[in-house]
Amino acid sequence: PGSKSVMEELDIIRKWHLDRGFQGGIVLRELTRPLFAPTNSNDDELLGLPLGGGDDVEPIPLENLPQRECYYLYYQIKGNGHALQQIFCRGTTLLADVKTCLNSHLVYDDELGIHLHKGFRDHALRLVNDVQPLLGHPHNPRATVEVSGHSLGGAVAMIVAMILKKRGYNVERVMSIAGARFCAKDDVEIVNNDLMPLDALRIEDDLDCVPLLPPWASSAGDKLWLVNDSDGVQSPLTSQKEVEIESELSPPASNFAVKYVPRSANIEKENQLSWVDDVFTTMRLPETIMNEKTVHTIRSHRNKLSTLKNELQLKGKEQEQEQKRQLDVQLKLE
Repeated sequence: PGSKSVMEELDIIRKWHLDRGFQGGIVLRELTRPLFAPTNSNDDELLGLPLGGGDDVEPIPLENLPQRECYYLYYQIKGNGHALQQIFCRGTTLLADVKTCLNSHLVYDDELGIHLHKGFRDHALRLVNDVQPLLGHPHNPRATVEVSGHSLGGAVAMIVAMILKKRGYNVERVMSIAGARFCAKDDVEIVNNDLMPLDALRIEDDLDCVPLLPPWASSAGDKLWLVNDSDGVQSPLTSQKEVEIESELSPPASNFAVKYVPRSANIEKENQLSWVDDVFTTMRLPETIMNEKTVHTIRSHRNKLSTLKNELQLKGKEQEQEQKRQLDVQLKLE
């Protein structure tokens, strides 16, 4: 946030990693040519204008290509030989990205064997084909891949993770922040059970409409739901398990609650939590219209997650002190 150029943003990201002990390197795909060459084109022809970028995007003039960075790749080789690689997919930035989002009809993907949002699928395939030469060798247990993204990038991250896992890469984790829906509802069980890594998390705000779009598609993975204050009204469908989890996660001093919804809620049609992904049940339209520009941002999610972290740490210290006090009382009685 606050960066005025790609390089300044890269410096901020690098500093963030160094300050937190991440000593690896960062690759930024600041493109000087398209993600792939136009059909039947030689390298010399790529220097002409305009340059193509796929059937779902507008041709981009050469001078504008540095604005078309598609992802960041963080890599680190640890002392034990473990190679960690993290892919960060950006959200909607250009007009072409809006067209990608609107290209929302579901198409069958032969490689994964499921139906996917066409725009996100095509975007993910370009990203995978571009990043694959930078990754470790597939089937190498010492080389792990993690993928994350925001908004459009969240949906793309989910598809990228599935493709890389299908191609033999050791994908340990995928996280979508405010990501849109990307797969057919009938394929959710296959996605959750067979294609997605075990650690697959989507973080969504209940005042953000993007995770509910397009309504004819679905999301997958476990869900961390940021539920804003509604005068203490609780849904009658809330299960006892959800209440217990909520009481453990909800920051008491904040105006929002945090609910954890396991992926099984999407698979089991009769699951008590299946309503949390229903558009008509969860869409708070008037409030969403008023707050969308704020709640959909990474800054909003980061602030709420930071509050949650601080509150959990405080609660953990209080519990530790209480356990110590009880132990002291027990020792005195003995």
